[in-house]
Amino acid sequence: MLENDVIFKGEVQVERGLRTRVSTSISFTFDEFRDFCVTNYFLESIKDEVSFREMWDELHSENPTICEGVERYCFCLAITKYQSNLLPWLQKCPQYESLYWDNVWNIEDRYLTASDAKMWKEQLVRGGIHATSVIRHLLGRRDREYFKIANIGLLFDTMDDMLLDMGMYTGFICQMFAIGTKRRGSLVKYGEGKVCAYDKFLSALNAILKHSNCQYVLRRIDFFRLSVYLYELFPQGTDEIWDIFFSQHPALALSLLKEMFEHPRSLIRDNVADILSNLRALHGNDPELASFDLSSYEREVSQQFRTICSQISEIFD
Repeated sequence: MLENDVIFKGEVQVERGLRTRVSTSISFTFDEFRDFCVTNYFLESIKDEVSFREMWDELHSENPTICEGVERYCFCLAITKYQSNLLPWLQKCPQYESLYWDNVWNIEDRYLTASDAKMWKEQLVRGGIHATSVIRHLLGRRDREYFKIANIGLLFDTMDDMLLDMGMYTGFICQMFAIGTKRRGSLVKYGEGKVCAYDKFLSALNAILKHSNCQYVLRRIDFFRLSVYLYELFPQGTDEIWDIFFSQHPALALSLLKEMFEHPRSLIRDNVADILSNLRALHGNDPELASFDLSSYEREVSQQFRTICSQISEIFD
């Protein structure tokens, strides 16, 4: 037994011609421990990049059984402990890209860098094959104090950039979150989103709101923030969730709406205004809602409308 892992050692006599030699075999109970030991031997045996590449290529050509485990351990060690030497060597290997995307999710945030965040963002913008995994991973990283490099804020920052190109933004949210079936009050009908169908996402928000504990909801506040970004996918369903949210946690709901009403992108402000309009229709006597100042927004919309009318008039003059 070695460090709580059971190993078995045996000696086998092998006859070759007139000679007999003893071959020692070691069997591991767990493949992971075997791969860990092989990785240690592998890293202790290399002296420079040339010897690393020779052993790496030999490993892939002659030992496919242990390749996956050794690759995983090498990647984790390269990212966490040997960023100055092992990582640059590993990055030159043809397996590195798949190795990165298969294992980066298991790396602690403190070992990630701005380069990693940039790669993840590029996946979202390009609609890369790993974009779905990136979004799901970021949705679970809501604690910005703990996850300082790659957190849900990266998703919102990327969506903010996309809002400068409405075609790109609409394509992104429809691809990742579109509802799977036609719903009353929904403006679109697409195949179910790759991350999740938006109507199912709203059902998950409804489940969160069944908890009366305000702190429980507060820890998941970014999910409600995301619903404002995705409002146009299913306005009626989103309004219904915000009605429940406001009814149960009015201070929390209004605080988030006020914050998002200061958003630099007009679409987000429009979505907040629509949500507030619905809440006012349902809770018209609520003093907090009545105190929500929409005058500057209404003037902005009015000015935009006049500008559009003027442009149309010039076209037909």
